[in-house]
Amino acid sequence: MGMTRAKDAMITWELLVDSFDQLNLAKLVPVIKFINNAWGTATRMHKYFNSNPKCPMCNMEEDMAHVFS
Repeated sequence: MGMTRAKDAMITWELLVDSFDQLNLAKLVPVIKFINNAWGTATRMHKYFNSNPKCPMCNMEEDMAHVFS
């Protein structure tokens, strides 16, 4: 599932760099984490820190699908 030449050719790298340049660090860090599947959801934090894996708003399992639903 990694990056292939075909996928690389489909990405407009200049546009990505331009969009990153428009963000300040506080907005850029979450975007980079999301792109790299490293967003700190409660489920992910539970895996590493044994914390509560539930959403603080609705008490459901908080994963990426839940965050964007």
